[in-house]
Amino acid sequence: MAQPTISNFFKRKPIGTLEPGTKRQKAEPILVDVEESKESPNQQSTTSLASFKYEVSNQIKPVHYEARSVTPEPSEKIRKPKKLAKASASTNLTPLEQQFVTLKANHKDKILAIQVGYKYKFFGEDAKVASGILDIMFIPGKVSLDPNNLEETDYDKYAYCSVPDTRLHIHLKRLLNKGLKVGVVKQMETAAIKSNSTNKSSLFERKLTNVYTSATYIDDTNELDLESNKAGNFIFSISENKNRISVMAVNLINSEIVFDSFEDTQIRSNLRTRLQYLDPTEYVTIGELSKETEQCINSYIMEKSIGRNSKTIRRVPYHIDAQYLHKLTEFVSASSNPVDSALLLEFITELPSHLQMCTYGLVEYLTEFGLSSVFLLRRNYHRFSDSNKYMILDSNTLKSIEILNNNTNGEEVGSLLWLLDHTRTKFGYRLLRKWITRPLIDREQILNRSAAIRDLSLHFKSTLVEKLCYFLSHTNDLERSLSRIYFGKTTRKEMYLVLKKFNEILTFMQNYSKVEIDQLQLESSLLKEEFLTLHQLATSELKNFTTYLGMINSAVAMDESDEKTHVIDYFSSDFFDYDKIALEKRKVEDLETLLKEELNNIRQILKRPSMEYISNNKEPYLIEVRNSTVKSLPKNWIKINGTKTVSRFRTPETTKLYKQLQYLEDLVVIANESCFSSFLHSIKNQGPYLSRVISALATLDCLISLTASSFNGVNNCQPELVDSPMIQLVGSRNPIIESLSKTGYIENDFSMSQKENRVSIITGPNMGGKSSFIRQIALIVIMAQIGCSVPATKAKLGVFDSLYIRMGAHDDIIGGQSTFQVELSECSTIINNCTPKSLVLLDEIGRGTSTVDGYSIAYSILDYLISEPSKSPFVLFITHFPTLHVIEQKYGTIVKNFHMGYIVENKEDNLEDPVLVFLYKLVEGVCENSYGVNVARMALIPEEVVSKAFEISGELQDKMEFSRRRDLARKSLACISAILQEDDKDSVEKLKELSVQLR
Repeated sequence: MAQPTISNFFKRKPIGTLEPGTKRQKAEPILVDVEESKESPNQQSTTSLASFKYEVSNQIKPVHYEARSVTPEPSEKIRKPKKLAKASASTNLTPLEQQFVTLKANHKDKILAIQVGYKYKFFGEDAKVASGILDIMFIPGKVSLDPNNLEETDYDKYAYCSVPDTRLHIHLKRLLNKGLKVGVVKQMETAAIKSNSTNKSSLFERKLTNVYTSATYIDDTNELDLESNKAGNFIFSISENKNRISVMAVNLINSEIVFDSFEDTQIRSNLRTRLQYLDPTEYVTIGELSKETEQCINSYIMEKSIGRNSKTIRRVPYHIDAQYLHKLTEFVSASSNPVDSALLLEFITELPSHLQMCTYGLVEYLTEFGLSSVFLLRRNYHRFSDSNKYMILDSNTLKSIEILNNNTNGEEVGSLLWLLDHTRTKFGYRLLRKWITRPLIDREQILNRSAAIRDLSLHFKSTLVEKLCYFLSHTNDLERSLSRIYFGKTTRKEMYLVLKKFNEILTFMQNYSKVEIDQLQLESSLLKEEFLTLHQLATSELKNFTTYLGMINSAVAMDESDEKTHVIDYFSSDFFDYDKIALEKRKVEDLETLLKEELNNIRQILKRPSMEYISNNKEPYLIEVRNSTVKSLPKNWIKINGTKTVSRFRTPETTKLYKQLQYLEDLVVIANESCFSSFLHSIKNQGPYLSRVISALATLDCLISLTASSFNGVNNCQPELVDSPMIQLVGSRNPIIESLSKTGYIENDFSMSQKENRVSIITGPNMGGKSSFIRQIALIVIMAQIGCSVPATKAKLGVFDSLYIRMGAHDDIIGGQSTFQVELSECSTIINNCTPKSLVLLDEIGRGTSTVDGYSIAYSILDYLISEPSKSPFVLFITHFPTLHVIEQKYGTIVKNFHMGYIVENKEDNLEDPVLVFLYKLVEGVCENSYGVNVARMALIPEEVVSKAFEISGELQDKMEFSRRRDLARKSLACISAILQEDDKDSVEKLKELSVQLR
């Protein structure tokens, strides 16, 4: 084995080891070909809340697809389906088509994929929609559910299209990505079982076994799709009572349920933040929502629909059944776990009524999909906000400093999540995403996490850490797999791989003693607790869990090429209920003995003692003879197939025995399916302990990831944390720009404290690096409170309880807000919520209106944040109003003026038309000019236009300065007059302030 180094933690090379001229890139995922497997039927919940109905929102128009066209066109309105006419004898529908009409009449809200032999068929209007999206052959015919529709007299049969059963899930995903709801109708009988039933001549029985939408589809086994959706999809339920909003969201990938109830502002900033965090793909709205809430949701949906899958809003009736709490209680009481049921009942009854409505709505919605049981486990519920544990970064902050996605194309590359993500598992990635979006605010917890990173950096060569990294690197998504096991949707191969991975981890931790863990002398109690948790579970609660793996035939479990063998030979004789399978297999063996005896009779008839049965075209137990001897065969022998030289037969007895064998083999399959369900149930009982294993592994994966990112740079340091808010940085850098840049990043020193430079007013030329600098400060604060190292030579930081950012310019068309109104609404949120332990970043306040109004608003906001004792946050204030520098004289050391350094180089032939060289260094003092015209030159605007702009700019600046000084002189004279007449003290103070502005 190669000597381990700390670079084994990295997904990307450390910055210091980049080759000259190369650019760092995120490691590409390993592509794994996974053979598509048939999924087991969905287990429907036994609890039904049938009175709770859904209807399509009138806010979102349905999508219409032409046959063989993949371009959606919005239809003008939702047409009410006509009442199903009673089919007459003259309709000439086949029994299958009549069955479709019945099924579709009961499931009009779904596209139905109906199993017919080895294909899945879409009929009528479903076929028209499916063929357009899937781009498959469309066979024209009737589309209306009314077989006697006079507008469709040209056709006797229904239109249809079909896909192979082995490709069903590939096509399903394409339909679901268009926002459709798809129902899968399966044949409930095999041909052999049908032939042995009392109604052998009737149509195969078919039932709706699975219903899917984009968020409820958890059957995917394709590694590429799973890699692109590591975070999962939330289904979001919302209810509103005046200004109080209640939300409940569930992620079926990891069975996480997030809930919250909160009051919101007019612009719904709190709701927007929760949407940004959860990123839902489906919405269930409970009752009527206010105009402002509707606008917020629709605006977010429109924003996210660009370049992404469409989203569907489903609504429930406004008048909710008054018995909703009673029905919810009944649902919880039906749980098979009385302990969890009692805890959950207590929890549910203590929730506010509108949160209970949200819970009830999601339970009813997911009942149809067989997924409502996710609400039966108390451990799945988590409150969204907890101000005592971590800060919640609002939606503006997440976007402005690119926490989760970059602002250029919306991808993860270039975000803070991308920078810190060196996780090896998908469940570790999901936890890291939470850590990054919710920085800690408890100093002891931050220090504990930082200590864990130091410990891992010191012990990366230890057997424990090295082996752990190996396990994590070769671990599938155990959290998702455990969720699929709980819902009964796992495959046999996936089950085997999950058990194998748990077996490896638990066996290793069983062999690694507590003494060896203590010998590491870990400083961090967090790291030590996670190792001890794994050891405790491996040696106690899950001590015998490894026996489950021995119940499976590993070779059969991994080979899905022969589906029948994969099912009937999956369990070994060590399986706890193997007697049921053995009984059915013995019946098959007895019948195979009879077939051998029949073969001896055939040998005697044909006088061929060494003759054997052959198989051809999936037809077994055939007797092959040359065509020249066919006439000598008994007349009752049945010809199955043949060629020019040979013919293949079965005797009447062989035919009879073969049919019986098919029937018995189907019974073996049924017995194995039943045993597999029992096996799943047994694994589910271990769910709480397995969840704890996954939680410990996820935490360790995140700590290793932060260790890697802490050492994935030059001159990174672990900050010194103090109790009082402050910022003191030496050699600080912007970590994201540094990571993406081929060249180095210019360092800056910076400090802030309560008594000195609590407010920094930053001016400077356009494109001089002002916004990048304040983003850099915000990122460093977040990274420090996550617990990892920061990009600085030395850092001393206080712990902030909140971070607010107002940056950029955009309007809200759906919300009916102009760019300037959006800007001031966001300022309002900051002013109302900030505290003395907040860090506030304000970028160019007042830019969206006239100079006078903009300056007045910027001055007033800044003055209020400085002078209001209950607020007094730390402020980084970027402005292009240089006259704001006077606030420094007003408040003394609390306020400081800075600007981003630059050099002016005048052209030899034109001293009035300068060229700027940006230094990107923070310098004390004010910059009197923004040099905006210089950006015009950089944008390649014609030189004559730029020169003219410089000329006009100079004239306007002179006029504005003259007007400003004239106004100040008039105000000064008025103050002097008031002082001479009344000895007004207020006028004296005002005169002092005006004199400062005149300097």
